Amino acid sequence: MGQEDLKEIGITTVGQRLAILKAIYLMKLAHDIHIEPDHYIPPCWSSFFSFLREYLYPELGIAEAGDPLENITVDKLYYIIREQG
Repeated sequence: MGQEDLKEIGITTVGQRLAILKAIYLMKLAHDIHIEPDHYIPPCWSSFFSFLREYLYPELGIAEAGDPLENITVDKLYYIIREQG
């Protein structure tokens, strides 16, 4: 589901569409649902995953294979946050 799909069902304001897409994204993270490359990722999260790839993956020994989101889980995110705290 993307912005165009939401427009088609009558959600006309950009802010509402983005809020819905972000909520869907966060639900996927919370329930450890795989995120496909064409799925919506909020810009701040996209930057966050770029940071993970560049700085933290090597430090944690996470081998990146193809999709940067492929190997990330909620547990790994919690681990990274705890380690940085």
